[in-house]
Amino acid sequence: MEKKFCKFCDIIENKPEQKLFEDDKICIFFSIPQIAYVHMQCIPKIHIKNINSLTYKHIPLLYHMKETTIQFLTKKYYIDSNIIIMGFHIPPFNSVQHLHMHCIIPPLNNCIEKLLKVDCVMRRIDNQIYRLLKDKKNCEEINLKS
Repeated sequence: MEKKFCKFCDIIENKPEQKLFEDDKICIFFSIPQIAYVHMQCIPKIHIKNINSLTYKHIPLLYHMKETTIQFLTKKYYIDSNIIIMGFHIPPFNSVQHLHMHCIIPPLNNCIEKLLKVDCVMRRIDNQIYRLLKDKKNCEEINLKS
Protein backbone atom coordinates (compact mmCIF):
# COMPACT_ATOMS: atom_id res chain seq x y z
CA MET A 1 0.00 0.00 0.00
CA GLU A 2 1.33 3.41 -0.95
CA LYS A 3 2.11 5.75 1.94
CA LYS A 4 0.01 8.94 1.93
CA PHE A 5 1.93 12.20 1.68
CA CYS A 6 2.22 14.04 4.98
CA LYS A 7 3.42 17.65 4.95
CA PHE A 8 4.93 17.36 8.44
CA CYS A 9 6.65 14.02 7.79
CA ASP A 10 8.14 15.70 4.72
CA ILE A 11 9.57 18.49 6.90
CA ILE A 12 11.12 15.91 9.23
CA GLU A 13 12.61 13.86 6.40
CA ASN A 14 13.44 16.42 3.70
CA LYS A 15 13.42 20.02 4.92
CA PRO A 16 16.26 20.69 7.35
CA GLU A 17 16.13 24.42 6.52
CA GLN A 18 12.65 24.70 8.10
CA LYS A 19 13.63 23.11 11.41
CA LEU A 20 14.35 25.43 14.31
CA PHE A 21 15.01 22.57 16.72
CA GLU A 22 15.02 18.82 16.59
CA ASP A 23 16.05 15.88 18.70
CA ASP A 24 15.40 12.16 18.42
CA LYS A 25 11.68 12.53 19.28
CA ILE A 26 10.42 15.92 18.06
CA CYS A 27 10.86 18.74 15.60
CA ILE A 28 9.95 22.44 16.01
CA PHE A 29 9.38 24.84 13.10
CA PHE A 30 7.52 28.08 12.35
CA SER A 31 3.84 27.77 11.57
CA ILE A 32 2.41 29.21 8.39
CA PRO A 33 0.48 31.42 8.72
CA GLN A 34 1.72 33.21 11.81
CA ILE A 35 -1.26 34.10 14.02
CA ALA A 36 0.81 35.65 16.80
CA TYR A 37 4.07 37.37 17.67
CA VAL A 38 5.58 33.85 17.62
CA HIS A 39 3.70 30.82 16.30
CA MET A 40 5.50 27.50 15.97
CA GLN A 41 4.59 23.86 15.63
CA CYS A 42 6.09 21.05 17.68
CA ILE A 43 5.56 17.64 16.10
CA PRO A 44 6.56 14.13 17.05
CA LYS A 45 8.86 12.40 14.59
CA ILE A 46 6.62 9.36 14.65
CA HIS A 47 3.45 9.84 12.65
CA ILE A 48 0.47 10.12 14.99
CA LYS A 49 -2.73 11.21 13.24
CA ASN A 50 -4.24 13.51 15.89
CA ILE A 51 -5.11 13.75 19.59
CA ASN A 52 -7.77 11.07 19.19
CA SER A 53 -4.96 8.62 18.35
CA LEU A 54 -3.14 9.26 21.63
CA THR A 55 -3.13 6.80 24.53
CA TYR A 56 -1.62 6.98 28.00
CA LYS A 57 1.50 5.39 26.49
CA HIS A 58 2.11 8.72 24.72
CA ILE A 59 2.24 10.70 27.98
CA PRO A 60 6.08 10.72 28.13
CA LEU A 61 6.16 12.03 24.54
CA LEU A 62 3.69 14.81 25.40
CA TYR A 63 5.71 15.80 28.47
CA HIS A 64 8.83 15.85 26.30
CA MET A 65 7.09 18.03 23.70
CA LYS A 66 5.92 20.44 26.40
CA GLU A 67 9.15 20.72 28.38
CA THR A 68 11.42 20.90 25.33
CA THR A 69 9.26 23.58 23.73
CA ILE A 70 9.24 25.65 26.91
CA GLN A 71 13.04 25.42 27.18
CA PHE A 72 13.49 26.28 23.52
CA LEU A 73 11.13 29.28 23.54
CA THR A 74 12.26 30.76 26.85
CA LYS A 75 15.89 30.55 25.78
CA LYS A 76 15.29 31.91 22.26
CA TYR A 77 12.89 34.74 23.18
CA TYR A 78 13.85 35.48 26.82
CA ILE A 79 10.26 35.18 28.02
CA ASP A 80 8.38 33.91 31.04
CA SER A 81 7.14 30.39 30.28
CA ASN A 82 3.73 31.22 31.74
CA ILE A 83 2.76 33.28 28.69
CA ILE A 84 3.30 30.42 26.20
CA ILE A 85 0.10 28.92 24.82
CA MET A 86 0.49 25.28 23.78
CA GLY A 87 -2.27 23.11 22.41
CA PHE A 88 -3.59 20.71 19.81
CA HIS A 89 -6.45 21.09 17.35
CA ILE A 90 -9.49 19.04 18.26
CA PRO A 91 -10.71 16.95 15.32
CA PRO A 92 -12.27 17.71 12.92
CA PHE A 93 -10.41 21.05 13.06
CA ASN A 94 -7.08 19.57 11.90
CA SER A 95 -5.50 21.13 8.84
CA VAL A 96 -2.77 18.47 8.73
CA GLN A 97 -3.32 14.86 9.78
CA HIS A 98 -0.12 14.65 11.84
CA LEU A 99 -0.23 15.46 15.54
CA HIS A 100 1.05 19.01 15.99
CA MET A 101 1.22 21.18 19.06
CA HIS A 102 0.78 24.87 18.41
CA CYS A 103 3.26 26.93 20.42
CA ILE A 104 2.17 30.54 20.62
CA ILE A 105 3.67 33.61 22.26
CA PRO A 106 1.13 36.45 22.42
CA PRO A 107 0.07 38.93 21.37
CA LEU A 108 -2.11 37.32 18.75
CA ASN A 109 -2.55 39.17 15.48
CA ASN A 110 -5.36 41.72 15.41
CA CYS A 111 -8.21 39.35 14.72
CA ILE A 112 -10.61 38.30 17.50
CA GLU A 113 -11.55 35.29 15.37
CA LYS A 114 -8.02 33.97 15.79
CA LEU A 115 -8.26 34.39 19.56
CA LEU A 116 -11.48 32.37 19.52
CA LYS A 117 -9.80 29.63 17.50
CA VAL A 118 -7.11 29.27 20.13
CA ASP A 119 -9.64 28.69 22.90
CA CYS A 120 -12.47 26.92 21.06
CA VAL A 121 -10.84 24.43 18.73
CA MET A 122 -7.61 23.70 20.59
CA ARG A 123 -7.03 21.50 23.61
CA ARG A 124 -4.25 22.78 25.83
CA ILE A 125 -1.34 20.39 26.38
CA ASP A 126 -1.97 20.09 30.13
CA ASN A 127 -5.63 19.22 29.53
CA GLN A 128 -4.63 16.51 27.05
CA ILE A 129 -2.12 14.98 29.47
CA TYR A 130 -4.76 15.07 32.23
CA ARG A 131 -7.27 13.25 29.98
CA LEU A 132 -4.74 10.53 29.17
CA LEU A 133 -3.79 10.11 32.84
CA LYS A 134 -7.48 9.82 33.70
CA ASP A 135 -7.94 7.19 30.95
CA LYS A 136 -4.97 5.24 32.31
CA LYS A 137 -6.42 5.32 35.83
CA ASN A 138 -9.80 4.12 34.52
CA CYS A 139 -8.12 1.25 32.62
CA GLU A 140 -6.20 0.23 35.73
CA GLU A 141 -9.38 0.27 37.83
CA ILE A 142 -11.17 -1.93 35.29
CA ASN A 143 -8.24 -4.38 35.31
CA LEU A 144 -8.28 -4.50 39.14
CA LYS A 145 -11.99 -5.35 39.13
CA SER A 146 -11.51 -8.17 36.60
